Amino acid sequence: MSAALAPAAYEARLVRSHGVWTEGEWRVKAYTIAHAAREEAADPATLDAVRRLAFAGIAAHADGFEHHAAGFAIFHMGADGDYLLTFWWHGENMLAARIHIGSREKMAEMEDRTATGLMPCVWELEVIGFERDAWVECVLTPGGGGVDAYLSRALEGMV
Repeated sequence: MSAALAPAAYEARLVRSHGVWTEGEWRVKAYTIAHAAREEAADPATLDAVRRLAFAGIAAHADGFEHHAAGFAIFHMGADGDYLLTFWWHGENMLAARIHIGSREKMAEMEDRTATGLMPCVWELEVIGFERDAWVECVLTPGGGGVDAYLSRALEGMV
């Protein structure tokens, strides 16, 4: 039996939008979240590696599902490591997800932890909540502008 963790005080983290990445038919909004001790911006080489891993996850798992060729990726530079969460909309209103854990210095070696049941943390849930609301308002609401309108919305700031 493991001991319970002592809760840490919540501290807001910076969310940055990095625009929309495109590969083939797919368009993915890109975000980073940074722990206060790691507020440096992700460099272009890291973002390129994140982009490749995000699209590789989609390519490996999106086939066979109806989808909108749209989603979002969150690269979280956390206190205890780096996390890449990639989400894409399938069906009309569901998200598919891949979760990778590792180190930005070794992006190619990030471990796919999706099957473990690991879920997003409180900061990542803020981005997911924003994305959910944008999807409902733009895609699921008549006259909302559709997928293009959804992709034009982005969250930035402290969460």
